[in-house]
Amino acid sequence: MIKTCLVISINAYQKRKLKIQLDTIYRHVFLDYVVLINASEQLYHNLNKCDWFKSLDKVLLNPQYIDKQRMHGSITHGIYLNIKFAKSTMMFDYFLVMSQNCLFYKKLNTKHDLKNSSSVIEKHPVVISPLNRCSCKPVCKTDSLTGGGSCTREWESNYILPLVNSAKYNGYQTKYGQLVGNTNSRCPTARQHCWWWLQILNTKLAQYITEKNLKFFCSAHEGLVFDYTSCNNIMIFLDTYTDIRLDIFSFKCCAEEVALQTIAGNSDGTMYYVGNGNEYLEKFLDIGPDRPVSNNRLIYKSRMRTSVL
Repeated sequence: MIKTCLVISINAYQKRKLKIQLDTIYRHVFLDYVVLINASEQLYHNLNKCDWFKSLDKVLLNPQYIDKQRMHGSITHGIYLNIKFAKSTMMFDYFLVMSQNCLFYKKLNTKHDLKNSSSVIEKHPVVISPLNRCSCKPVCKTDSLTGGGSCTREWESNYILPLVNSAKYNGYQTKYGQLVGNTNSRCPTARQHCWWWLQILNTKLAQYITEKNLKFFCSAHEGLVFDYTSCNNIMIFLDTYTDIRLDIFSFKCCAEEVALQTIAGNSDGTMYYVGNGNEYLEKFLDIGPDRPVSNNRLIYKSRMRTSVL
């Protein structure tokens, strides 16, 4: 068994980006770590016969490769396969989730930096009540709460979606403030106010969470950190409820922003968020004051078309 402090998990599909990512990891991560790659089928075979890749230190290639799709449960599937491989081959403390577009910009010296780098996140997990739900559609209308046109979900009078102010994990939050609407809407404010909740609420995981009156947790997956206990709880849950697991992996929605977070959030263990959200920050050194990179985080998302730190 390999012993390490941190497993850095990457869903990868392009060697050029992978080289840039690994370079920033080598220059910024100074605690004991292993990079674990779940590649697309084509990239897996390319890396397997690549002398450059074979010469790398602290980098492993998961033999269970899969092709992923954007906005699809296959991204969660790749993360799951990496947790499964890590648990079977390593003894580790933390598991960091990165996408192919994530880069480090701040040094990670000790495992305490993981917690310190997530301290600014608010804490508002979401509970849906009552337990049964209707199949209603999003509508665009004027909302007196926002003072303007917004995309909201039209609920029957007996359906309530409260925000809960007490969180199980101090320093953790849901990324969005309300469970309304549809991210595919043409309403200009839909992406800010709506997101993917209509689709997610139709998953078997959501049905389980509502039936058990549990909480939903969400964040961008880029920069999500689970401790070993949370990884173990995720594996136990998904291996026990195979119907939920298969449904998540095949569902056409951003399950990676909710599924594993929700499973971990409703059990013991700890999770952190050390990223800067899921927006691309192209001009990292020249970003405006309206979208600064936090000094308290570790990674950001880039298309890697310009120079990086």
